[in-house]
Amino acid sequence: MALSRLSHRTLIVAAMLASGALAAPVLAPAMAQKAPAGPTVNKNMMKPMNEAVAAIKAQNWADAKAKLDTAYAAAKTPQEKLEVEKLRFSAADAAKDLPGKIAAIRAALATGALSPEDAKPYRGSLASTLQESGDTAGATAAMRDYIDAYGGNAAQYGALATDARKASDWANADKYAQKAIDAAKAANAPAGDIEKYQAFQVHTYWDAKQMDKYNAGMAMLIATYPGKEDYWKELVARAQSEPGYTAGEKDIRLDVYRTLNAVSKMPPLQKSAYASSALKQDLPNEALSILKPAIDSGELGGASDANADLNKKNLADAERKTNLETAGLAKEEKEAAAKGDTAYMATVGEVLLTHAEYARAATMLKAALDKGIADANKADIVRLHLGMAQMKAGDKAAAKATFASIKAENGATGIARIWTMLADKG
Repeated sequence: MALSRLSHRTLIVAAMLASGALAAPVLAPAMAQKAPAGPTVNKNMMKPMNEAVAAIKAQNWADAKAKLDTAYAAAKTPQEKLEVEKLRFSAADAAKDLPGKIAAIRAALATGALSPEDAKPYRGSLASTLQESGDTAGATAAMRDYIDAYGGNAAQYGALATDARKASDWANADKYAQKAIDAAKAANAPAGDIEKYQAFQVHTYWDAKQMDKYNAGMAMLIATYPGKEDYWKELVARAQSEPGYTAGEKDIRLDVYRTLNAVSKMPPLQKSAYASSALKQDLPNEALSILKPAIDSGELGGASDANADLNKKNLADAERKTNLETAGLAKEEKEAAAKGDTAYMATVGEVLLTHAEYARAATMLKAALDKGIADANKADIVRLHLGMAQMKAGDKAAAKATFASIKAENGATGIARIWTMLADKG
């Protein structure tokens, strides 16, 4: 998530200009400036410096440069060199010579004769002049130095964070995002502004593949902004981006719907797809639990429902099959336990889960896992169902332990993290 649609470096410049940070050094105009008198410069510098001032006044830039070079050669102390660079800056500024201004500012800073406060406008002007000259990379580096030295506001820190993230400089992206958060809070910024920087920081962790920080950050966002379904939906989307996720895989796609239903208000079209998926996987009671309230309320099955006929047919099928399934469920449960076929046990355990028989579902699913499921990915999907059953049965500690044991890259791990957050949320 970028902090602006603008170029990240343009954003930094804009933020600093708005704050007045990039103002030019306050020097006497070249037309009026005189060579320093007294002990500031030695006597060998006085004549060429006065001649340089006259040349600047006459807009004779080449002569001014030559005289200043002569004065610089006679300079013996950092302060004397600084006085020459001040005149060089004035000459370049009057001549609209951007490279000359940049060179003079850098040379003035390099003398070490400027106090921190006196150096401040030079540093700011360096950043703005570099940007004006088209050197955006140099401008960014100068701006970062300026902000590091003198502090900044949330927008400036946010701009530096954006720049660092685009360069895959994760440490600085994190550092400046946190500074932006702190500055926004200190300024009593609107909650939306603070959230913007927090979300940016969390998404930086994702880009950096720092998954522990990303997960902790998402948990923080969800806890801090409980009304934002988008964060939950993002986690579901992330789960589907795992390398081994397959949209058509029998179990995991239905688990995506289950998770979306647990964390958000599903739109009608999604509810319809959820119910169809449950029916295809021979879980009619789950389809019934989605379709019946939606059709009874008019959300589905009405004139505005493009799939009204399908949804009504699916409801009838779900009711009929649920009645049959309910009648034979206890028998199937006994048969699965007796046969010891782990695939059959896992299937029956999932059916029990859809009938809200959570304790019985957990017992059956755990027995299947204890007996051994050879395919690691399938085993982790069964663990996912076991964790759901344990959580809904009220044993959140066991559920979280089960979710934590899931390591598959087929979406189950990402979904398990979401259910862990749901368990923590209470």
